[in-house]
Amino acid sequence: MKTSTWTQLAFCLLSSVFYACNSSHVYYLDATSGSDQNNGTSPRSAWQSIEALKQISLQPGDKILFKKGETFPGILEVTGKGTYTHPIIIDAYGEGNQKPCIAGNDTSMYAVRIFNSDYFTIQNLEISNTGKERKARRTGLKVECTDYGISHNIRINNLTIRDINGSLVKEEGGGSGILIVNGGDSIRSRFDSLTIENCHILRCERNAMIWSGYYDRKNWYPNKHTIVRNNVIEKVPGDGIVPIGCDSTLIEYNLMCDSPDILPMTEAAAGIWPWSCDNTIIQYNEVWGHKAPWDAQGFDSDYNCQNTLIQYNYSHDNYGGMVLICNSGNAGDYSCGNIGSIVRYNISIGDGIRPKETRQGMFSPSIHIAGPVKQTLVERNIIHANPKPSDAVDRTIITSDS
Repeated sequence: MKTSTWTQLAFCLLSSVFYACNSSHVYYLDATSGSDQNNGTSPRSAWQSIEALKQISLQPGDKILFKKGETFPGILEVTGKGTYTHPIIIDAYGEGNQKPCIAGNDTSMYAVRIFNSDYFTIQNLEISNTGKERKARRTGLKVECTDYGISHNIRINNLTIRDINGSLVKEEGGGSGILIVNGGDSIRSRFDSLTIENCHILRCERNAMIWSGYYDRKNWYPNKHTIVRNNVIEKVPGDGIVPIGCDSTLIEYNLMCDSPDILPMTEAAAGIWPWSCDNTIIQYNEVWGHKAPWDAQGFDSDYNCQNTLIQYNYSHDNYGGMVLICNSGNAGDYSCGNIGSIVRYNISIGDGIRPKETRQGMFSPSIHIAGPVKQTLVERNIIHANPKPSDAVDRTIITSDS
């Protein structure tokens, strides 16, 4: 190839990169001083409301910035396809430490929804979604890919998600701080490399973060390489972190604490556990103060799971014990059973302090193995049982039942 041809090719490539870098936009929102009649492209010409964002189509490298200390009522729904080098970012701007808050309305199912997106980061915001009455399936942040294919590199970072009053009943649909949904009939869809980190989930009902995906082994298309790291879950009465239909999930350095005792007596919940997942690693987490009427363990390896590893965790002062390993012999052909669970190098101190009867009487063993689990290994854990708070408290170390 002639030198001039190489020069032309290099110039075209550099021009493309320059154009990509300079064609991106930054949009500003200021609920107090902004106006939807502005162009939204600088702090001085910021938009006022979330509604103004409906006029834009997000491109690689675009940013949406909300002013710190401001509250933005309504529902934020965004779709954007960033790239590895030019992700789309939703973030905060301005002075001070108070995050901008997106507050859902009375009937909203979610306050923020990220739909069918790639290389997308949302960070440094507060999200609330409180209705006048509890609403089944209400959530704060919903991240969804449906009939899309593979959604790459969604990052949820340093969000405060609070005061979500969903249903307290799992069979009704519950409620959550973060809901991850993947599915589709015409195009099977999943997340690859989704990350949830450094978030504070506070007073969300029923659950903190939960998935909804392909759980059936006859139609198996799991999310891949999910990371849930360094999050604080506080005053959440139900389940803490529950990946569903995932493969190779890493859950580490999370804290779940101080669950209120408000679930109906029919309800079971636990701290951190996979359902219909393969190759899950749960490590360096702490769960304390779980008070669900049934279960209430710090950790669990549940139905339709293969190769769950629970290690180096700290469980203490929970109504239930340290860990549950369970499966149903009647689960049906959607499930592969529970195979290859390993529980090792964990510490339990003062667990099993349930003060009232469950549907099975006084029941809170430190280790509960239920159903036909296969190739299970529980070894090298430390279980320290403090004095009973009352004579009725169950102090069984291990129970194996149906």
